[in-house]
Amino acid sequence: MGLTMHAGDSLRLAMPTAFKRNAQVLINPDTDLNLVLTKGWPQGAVRLAGQYRLSYDETLNSIIVKALVDIGSDGANAPGIKMIHLRGRTFNNPMPGEYSATVSHTSADEKVLAKWQGDLKVLDDAPSARLAPTNFHLGISDQRDR
Repeated sequence: MGLTMHAGDSLRLAMPTAFKRNAQVLINPDTDLNLVLTKGWPQGAVRLAGQYRLSYDETLNSIIVKALVDIGSDGANAPGIKMIHLRGRTFNNPMPGEYSATVSHTSADEKVLAKWQGDLKVLDDAPSARLAPTNFHLGISDQRDR
């Protein structure tokens, strides 16, 4: 099961200071040009419009997702939020290396509900392509037995 958010909850993605905000790319609060939340496998986008808005906190070098309505783990959002994808060159990559980033889930009254820390790896070069074809999600039934 993925992450759920109640109306007013926020996710704050605190970027390392080495990641400089690209001022030429505007933070658009109502489109997924800067960030998208994904759900399930295969990945699909949690619809941004009407569900959450984006903002940027310059003092903490953080991009913030604020839920406008409850974002559950059922219905169209099943099985809940699984990943955060930064997009659109919102930040400029630093030199190759490993950097720490933090995501905080806070309630509408600013109570920290959960906090995660992980590493970002900036590579010298783009990785090789990896293909993983599957028919697992196609729901094909065997018609020979009918």
